Amino acid sequence: MKMFLQMCLISLVVIGLNCQKKGSTEKELVKIGRKVFTQQDYDAFQQMRMNYPMRMTGIFPGNRSNITFMVETEVVYREKARGSEIYREVINGDDLKWKKKFYPAQLYLRDILDRNLGFSNDKIKEYYNKHKSRFKDTVKVYDTLKVAKTEEEMEDTSDTGTSKDSLVARDSVYTKALVQVRPEIVEEMFVKENPPSPEHYEKFVAENDSTQIDSVKAHKEWIYSIKNDLPTFFMKKTYKEIYKEEFPESMSEWYGKGKKITPDDMEVILGWIPEAQREHYREDSAKIKNLAEWLLKWELFSKRAEDIGYSTTQEMKQILDWVEKYDVTDKYIEEKLYEKAEEAVTLDTAMCMYAFWDDRGAYNPPPDTEALKKAFERYNEKEVEMKLEGKIYEMRSKAGVSFLQEDFNDEKDKDPDTLLAKANTARDSGKTDEAENLYSTLVKSFPFTEEGHEALAEYAKIQTEKERYHKAIRNYRKYLMLGDAGSTKKCNTFFMVGFIYDEYLSKPEMAEINYKWVLEHSPDCELADDAEFMVQHLDEPMTSVEELRGEAERQGRIIEDTEPVEESSVDAMKEEAAETQS
Repeated sequence: MKMFLQMCLISLVVIGLNCQKKGSTEKELVKIGRKVFTQQDYDAFQQMRMNYPMRMTGIFPGNRSNITFMVETEVVYREKARGSEIYREVINGDDLKWKKKFYPAQLYLRDILDRNLGFSNDKIKEYYNKHKSRFKDTVKVYDTLKVAKTEEEMEDTSDTGTSKDSLVARDSVYTKALVQVRPEIVEEMFVKENPPSPEHYEKFVAENDSTQIDSVKAHKEWIYSIKNDLPTFFMKKTYKEIYKEEFPESMSEWYGKGKKITPDDMEVILGWIPEAQREHYREDSAKIKNLAEWLLKWELFSKRAEDIGYSTTQEMKQILDWVEKYDVTDKYIEEKLYEKAEEAVTLDTAMCMYAFWDDRGAYNPPPDTEALKKAFERYNEKEVEMKLEGKIYEMRSKAGVSFLQEDFNDEKDKDPDTLLAKANTARDSGKTDEAENLYSTLVKSFPFTEEGHEALAEYAKIQTEKERYHKAIRNYRKYLMLGDAGSTKKCNTFFMVGFIYDEYLSKPEMAEINYKWVLEHSPDCELADDAEFMVQHLDEPMTSVEELRGEAERQGRIIEDTEPVEESSVDAMKEEAAETQS
């Protein structure tokens, strides 16, 4: 009965694990239009991204999360890229053809050659079932047995029991699970199929018998030596199996025009290498040989993957499908969308100058021309990327994206207008942390919207309150550079930046250029007089409103008598700027 119950329990656990496994692979994650994408789709996309043979562009995916990257690849591919001339160009190009050899070959190298020393999981399982009797083991099992008491114990009236428990040991024979003996099986199969040379065995004569070979040690050393350069070993082995001849010593036998690997193939793969390094490969014969051998490995291993059905599995089909989608989408974004985004950007060089000085941390004209040029290019690129994000977001909104799991989502399915309203309510209610999180979401996920632009200034105010001054300045400056802030808000923002430099960072020269912008470009704004006063008293401590009132009277300005004398001038100005900006 015990054994029966144990078997039932084990069966239930196995069924539960199988159901869990099935559920995990078929879990629905996101719906795009009418199509639902599952955990399997996501896992295949991850495999595509992790094994991509070249560096993905900074434009796309940029800093997207994995789920956002997958969603927006699908959206742009479906909405625009698939129907463009770029689609035909990519799917008929040699670059994608080589990637469709590369993926099966690389994953075959990882899963079959490296993990299994060349054997499929089915072959290993078949070997295990055929030799199960060899994998038996014995373990001690202790059963509980009821035994009668001794006469002395029975005379003890304080114990009313009639028997006592005793543990009885016995041997139980069981068969080890495949997972326990898998490494042993793989190595045994490998040595049978790829035996060491007689010369190798001679090095492992047993110490106690000059005629006895320590085969266990010999086989371990043999496998260890193969694993040191496993890809090359299997390249030569597969070459011999496919072409019925030994792998040639001379590279010219298989590399060259009209050969198994051609210079045109090499040019395709050189395109996967960073441009700055390509010339080193062309000039270095050893690097060319190494790269050519990798092309040959991908050619050979992809054929082997096809032979055993590895390249036609559902998982591999999904991976290659994502490779095609990404290549088409990325090229479309780079050649079409990015160009349109560039056309929509007009860089405000005057605003960029202030950002340049912020980055340098000092005002020291005239700036280095080359450094300024690079900075302007960087600012322009950021603004283009923002416009590009907006174009992708428009497609995504039309496509209809619905996340189906809490663990797999992003913020872009939310309404930016609703987020801003919640953030402002939290701010007005004194829930600063909540407001900060909401403003941060708007800034990161919706920088191309009016709500995202407005959130920059509000986010900067909170960062100022929390004494994160450099971050506050950076967001204030983005607010000025990206989007139209309007003359009044520009005035207030410049004043706030000057104020931070002046009061909190002790950089009067940086404060001055921001205050002076207010005086030169917005002399009629409410903070112009304050900016003038601050310029006249840079790097001077101001501790009371009485002092401020005295200075103002000397300048012919009027200060209301109702203003509380205990309030500091810096706090008053700060609040005035913040309220005016709001």
